[in-house]
Amino acid sequence: GVTPALLLQGSVRSGDPADGRRLGRAAVVGFDAAGAARFGLPADLDWAGDAGRVVLSHRAADALGAKPGDTIE
Repeated sequence: GVTPALLLQGSVRSGDPADGRRLGRAAVVGFDAAGAARFGLPADLDWAGDAGRVVLSHRAADALGAKPGDTIE
């Protein structure tokens, strides 16, 4: 089957303004809860809720110094 997705090039940064860590030219992928399940993303998150959800690769998380629960912009 086909899963609708939105694929953009963007940037991400740590939500801590004092930190200033940023990644440019990041692949930003957006899809609904069904897409999250199809790609094997954590099922325990409320993908359909109002709050945005972010899943980072290990390389992106390391570069940003991010850990679960951190704010990412």
